[in-house]
Amino acid sequence: MRYEKEGYRLVRISLPGGAETPISLQSDFRLIGSLSPNAVHRDGRILVGVQSLGSWWDEVAILDPQTGKLQKLDIPYAGDVDYPGWTGDGRIMAQGFPMRASLWRFRREKP
Repeated sequence: MRYEKEGYRLVRISLPGGAETPISLQSDFRLIGSLSPNAVHRDGRILVGVQSLGSWWDEVAILDPQTGKLQKLDIPYAGDVDYPGWTGDGRIMAQGFPMRASLWRFRREKP
């Protein structure tokens, strides 16, 4: 994953020669954050952080690097979900930052 002026992008680098091949995304989502150490599954799928244009939440998607297709995971969670990674048994683990808010009104009492 590279961070450039236009945003994040993914590239594939061949080990013998070091040549870069861009991984194009077939989606309206944009990449965010960085990859977790366990973001790449044994079968090559990659867990990535994404944001849609209509949301401010950090979400998780599975990227097929061969096709560039993203499958956003439907996580019923009010907050950001970041740093997704694969567990040894193929499940997904991520860090959540919940959205909690309170509204307070302070008033000065008249003497």
